[in-house]
Amino acid sequence: MALLTLNLIPPRVRNARTRQLIVSAGVGIVVLVLALPVGVLVLKYSAAGRIEARLSQVKSESAAYVSIIQKVVELTAQEEVLAKKLEIVDKIVRTQATWIKLLEGISACQQAVEDLWLTGMGSRVLTGSDAGKMEISLVGTAFSKPAVADFAKVLRQNEMFTEVELISLADAVIGGQPAVSFVVTVKFKT
Repeated sequence: MALLTLNLIPPRVRNARTRQLIVSAGVGIVVLVLALPVGVLVLKYSAAGRIEARLSQVKSESAAYVSIIQKVVELTAQEEVLAKKLEIVDKIVRTQATWIKLLEGISACQQAVEDLWLTGMGSRVLTGSDAGKMEISLVGTAFSKPAVADFAKVLRQNEMFTEVELISLADAVIGGQPAVSFVVTVKFKT
């Protein structure tokens, strides 16, 4: 069964509805066209606002870090200066310890021999094959030549000293007493 459809609406009303529908669609399109750029602008400005807020936060944080970074740089410079000073102090202490060790060794050798005393001492740093060693010259006086020989023997037995040599031995008089003056050289590893 076929139904018949009749449009009983007068053509003027029908055309008005079509016009109204076209106008509404046109207004909708215009509103959409205008709303789209406005929406994009609003999104851009809100994103820009968020970026500016984050930028402000980063700037304030970086301002706080500037003082910390400056302090770290200052402390690093102080650390370098202190390291240099510590190195100098260590070198001085090592040098002083070497001399203390040397003088204690000489003193122990001298105390092992009776009637002998030292009146002078000299040193020089050796180079070449003996680099790292010092030559020590010991000047002294004894009441006998055997005392000087004993002193040289004790120096040779001491592990600290190498190449003990009697450079000179001469008769002398001290306070009316016969004596012997001598010069002995030894090498000492620094």
